[in-house]
Amino acid sequence: MELEMLAAGLGADAIIERVTPLGPGSADREIVTCRMPDGGLLRLFCKFGPMEVHQPPHRFGVAYEAQVYDQLLPAWKDDVPRMHGAFLEDTTQTFGLALNYLDGASPLDQVSDAEAGLMAAARWIGCFHRWSETAAVPAFLYRYDTEFYRTWAQRAGHFTRCLHEQFPWLPDLCQRCQRRLPALLPLATIIHGDYQANNILVYSGRHVVVDWGAAALAAGEIDLASLMWGWDDELVAACEQQYCLARWPGGRPEDFALRLTAARVFLHLRCFASADSESAPEAVAGELEKLLPLAERIRAA
Repeated sequence: MELEMLAAGLGADAIIERVTPLGPGSADREIVTCRMPDGGLLRLFCKFGPMEVHQPPHRFGVAYEAQVYDQLLPAWKDDVPRMHGAFLEDTTQTFGLALNYLDGASPLDQVSDAEAGLMAAARWIGCFHRWSETAAVPAFLYRYDTEFYRTWAQRAGHFTRCLHEQFPWLPDLCQRCQRRLPALLPLATIIHGDYQANNILVYSGRHVVVDWGAAALAAGEIDLASLMWGWDDELVAACEQQYCLARWPGGRPEDFALRLTAARVFLHLRCFASADSESAPEAVAGELEKLLPLAERIRAA
């Protein structure tokens, strides 16, 4: 039914091929080849998902992502996929999003020179944040407000409660973050929200940023911290420098380092707040060792 809806919305004569791409995804995804009325073929990357997405928020769903492509990204006019259409199937309340398919594209973390690519990605997101500081913010765009941070900090405390005896500083950090993160991470710019190497495609010598279903008004340091997650310290420092040069050519703000630390703490808490955390405490314990020095900086601030 979703593909019939898609074909009708695009004015295609027929759907002639459907392929499920490899790799994880938060929505049902297919590579769809359509035959158009002029006899030509159109290949699309399609996502399908429920119209409504329930709490807790982080990725806000296919319908939300369609709004990002339709109302925000056209003003940016840089390396993002083109949206061909968005459709709602009334009976099942399934939403479909059709984007141009980038045949032969590779995720940034799978290319041979990933380090240079990551520094370029840091510059790209720095430029995007600089632009979006003064861009018109669509009314639908989600805000990382006080309630947002409170929800994630509370969930992190709940899902890691079996580790509180081993890490007695963790409950205090979760409480402290409910109060501190909204001030440390102001609503300064528009962020991608899931800016990782696997959401940056290398295509025809360009970097194309995909998966905009988590875009929001928030602190840009969250995107930078997400990009640098898991890479070595030397590369992280290089990416940080490239980001700051792109976003603040006149010099970085004095509180940038503290905001970046707060962003890293938030990403850790969001990771702990996933449903899988409770079933794998040993994996969470390893991440908590990395969180402790960041937590100490937050406490000392």
